[in-house]
Amino acid sequence: MNKHYFDFIRCSCNPCSQMRRNPVYAILDFVRKERLLSWRRKEVIERKKKKVFILGQNKTGTTSLERYLRNADYILGDQRRFELETEHALMGRFKQVEKLIDAGEAFQDVPFSKANEAFLDFLTSKYPNARFILNTRDRLDWYNSCDRFYRKIWFHHDRDITWEDLDGVNYHGGSVVLRKHRVNQTQFQPFEKEPFLDSFDTQNSKVEAYFSSRPYLKFLKTDVTRRDFDLEELATFLEIKEPVEFPRMNKSK
Repeated sequence: MNKHYFDFIRCSCNPCSQMRRNPVYAILDFVRKERLLSWRRKEVIERKKKKVFILGQNKTGTTSLERYLRNADYILGDQRRFELETEHALMGRFKQVEKLIDAGEAFQDVPFSKANEAFLDFLTSKYPNARFILNTRDRLDWYNSCDRFYRKIWFHHDRDITWEDLDGVNYHGGSVVLRKHRVNQTQFQPFEKEPFLDSFDTQNSKVEAYFSSRPYLKFLKTDVTRRDFDLEELATFLEIKEPVEFPRMNKSK
């Protein structure tokens, strides 16, 4: 397998212009978020639900899974704040991530979709009774979906996407730094097909190998993009008693 690894982490590293103009606003916003986290932590502790970590990569049905869990009365994690903590989590700094996890019951997208062994060790040791789901899909369908999706929201051209294109992206109205973690960075373009597919295969293989060597953990691999996927198996795995319809969300045209 090609050892090339491609990833980029969206990170709103610069504060928005309103906060730069008004530091008091930034302080009040921080206090508001911390209070919200505190309230949610108390609620999560009282509910005593087993946590659910969705480890599949973007465009593998993660949005549909998120909506399914929300409809099944799970408290979803604060995704924006997790995005900002991704680099820390993948470098082994878990203090803030743990605070965010303790204020939720189900989690998807980064940093969970890019979890390395150290991060998986943290999650499985801290939350040994959690449910871990690797949602995957046909690799070529995944690649085409990613290409369509990112062109639609970020790139409005048909030529090859370059690192310069990525550097020019604005994310949620603020300045964005795209953290590029890759080998042979001058050799490949960011969405070059084979290296991109290799990154998908490599990440999935790492997650499967991790859990196959730890059969005592609750792990499920599934493909929710298939029309015939087993919803009953998923519901049983999550101990969802009441029927919940599975939504089909965020399809890339």
